[in-house]
Amino acid sequence: MKEIKLKGYQLEFDSIDAYFEKYDHIYFVFLRQLGCIFCRDLVGILKSQVEIMPKFPKLLFFHPGNLEQGEFYFSDKFPSAEAVADPNGEIYGSFNFHEGKWFELFHPMTFAKAYQAYRRGARQGETMGNVKFMGGVLLYKNGELFWEHRSKYAGDLPSVSAMIGKAKEAGVDVFNTNA
Repeated sequence: MKEIKLKGYQLEFDSIDAYFEKYDHIYFVFLRQLGCIFCRDLVGILKSQVEIMPKFPKLLFFHPGNLEQGEFYFSDKFPSAEAVADPNGEIYGSFNFHEGKWFELFHPMTFAKAYQAYRRGARQGETMGNVKFMGGVLLYKNGELFWEHRSKYAGDLPSVSAMIGKAKEAGVDVFNTNA
């Protein structure tokens, strides 16, 4: 993959390689767009997990909004997060994330997932970024892809229990409370 200069909210580094060098385990969380009810739900759940599990793997969010939209969103929803803005989809494309087709965006399960997210308190927000991008979550161990969940339809996101399980398989003692 060619080196891409990262820009975004509270980034510790400006390159993906620098994150790989520092963190043995890191989740790349690719959001569909910042107003998406599913993404808002996932961000809220992950924020809660990080707060109660100090050993939860590093999270690096990617979103298709611009810098200002990312700062506006994350400063409110997850102030300690790091989030890469990718308004042109260059990074999404380099990780083989694509724009969804009609059936992926309006899949029958999308409506059930929206209802579940709504019941947990998530709400659809203002559209910020390309609404067609499909998201997903990638777990890297020592710079190598260890596990991935690529959304098959809008709302198809991994459960946090699956993410915890995969982190444990990768050797992270997520329940260790010694920071």
